[in-house]
Amino acid sequence: MSNTEDQTPPVAPDAPAPLPPPENRLRRQLMKGFVGTLVVGAVTYFGWTRYLFPPRPHGLRLGPIADFAPGAPPTLLPPTGNAQYAVQSTGQGEFIVLSAVCTHQGCSVGWDAKAGNYLCPCHLGRYDTSGKVLSGPPPRPLPALPHHVQGDTLYLNS
Repeated sequence: MSNTEDQTPPVAPDAPAPLPPPENRLRRQLMKGFVGTLVVGAVTYFGWTRYLFPPRPHGLRLGPIADFAPGAPPTLLPPTGNAQYAVQSTGQGEFIVLSAVCTHQGCSVGWDAKAGNYLCPCHLGRYDTSGKVLSGPPPRPLPALPHHVQGDTLYLNS
């Protein structure tokens, strides 16, 4: 009983696999193209977004650390108008950052170079370089503000 429809011809061991039917080949080619396009698109998107939109440092930029020389008088920021921050370098990359707003009535303090301390012009309150009250009506010291150095720039923590 030999039926030619039930028998398959012998296949050589090194012969390539038979091709799938044409409709399956098209589907596979489309899927490979689609997946390849997604991978290339994702790599390109994430690569360009890191380049075009680099991560921003967290916090307010106070300035380059070279602007705050050790032993120099504190720098009041912003330099024009009402100061909000006082920055002083203590050397070796260490800084003291204080609020430059008087704790008595909210006036901006200034630096009194003759006395070597901060002076509130409203009611003559005085603070030392660490913010501690020396004289006058201020009820509390100037608050020390958290800060960090990133690269060569000093930032106020957010």
